[in-house]
Amino acid sequence: MIYRDPLGNPVPDATVAWTPGPVSQVRTADGWQTVAAPARWTLQAVAEAQYSAIGGEDDEAAIVADLVVAGWVVTGRSRDRRGYSVLQVRHVETGAEADRIAAERDALAAQATTPCYVRFGAAPESGRSRNCRDNLAEPGVSVFRARRGRGVLVIELSTNDETGSLLALQGRPIYLATGTEAGTGSDGEPCLTAVSCRRIYPKALLFLRP
Repeated sequence: MIYRDPLGNPVPDATVAWTPGPVSQVRTADGWQTVAAPARWTLQAVAEAQYSAIGGEDDEAAIVADLVVAGWVVTGRSRDRRGYSVLQVRHVETGAEADRIAAERDALAAQATTPCYVRFGAAPESGRSRNCRDNLAEPGVSVFRARRGRGVLVIELSTNDETGSLLALQGRPIYLATGTEAGTGSDGEPCLTAVSCRRIYPKALLFLRP
């Protein structure tokens, strides 16, 4: 099985953290008593993968054996801010798929050597984009920095805000934009004046994120 994120990308790396069970007060016939739930080792950071096992910190060897049977390998060990044990793990099959995809993307990206600007959707007639979050005008038309070549388009994202904006624009037509860079938009994107746009149809679209 290959574990993926909500966008369909393989996610091989995760953590398995140990935490003591929560303590609660329970009323019994003999009065109030303190009861602790069992401690657990729990897989974290991979939405599709599920693993949870009862055990103490000294049961780490047994937990690792269980993970190996399930296709995981331990890549590191650490402790969280509370001092509890944390295992860094990698799913072997998912890791192989992630490496294969990365190699294919690198080969495609190497073909894109011509710098350019692109945008998703036609340029606003006013000549100035507006930031949806604040409803403020940008210094020009918002675009993304990119590279192109041989039917390949590589979008170069410089900030997490740019990445978020791009996700919201998916599905819109892609335009090659030319103009004069006039400043930086509120998401960290370049903004152009005197813009001219031409629709393009790349065969492969890649994203380089920070």
